[in-house]
Amino acid sequence: MAVCWLFPGKTVSIDCPCLDCNESISIQMRDGQVLSADPSTIVGHRNLPSSPTDARRV
Repeated sequence: MAVCWLFPGKTVSIDCPCLDCNESISIQMRDGQVLSADPSTIVGHRNLPSSPTDARRV
């Protein structure tokens, strides 16, 4: 998450609902490293094509 780079050396806590199932999510990061994540099964999503040949880019 890009927000952690705005606070170098500081622990950033993010608490939010999952936009898919509304389950509570809690993440702590420092300098790009995930320190803790709850639930531990959190996965990331980026809304970008996965390859240059992705049909959405044409």
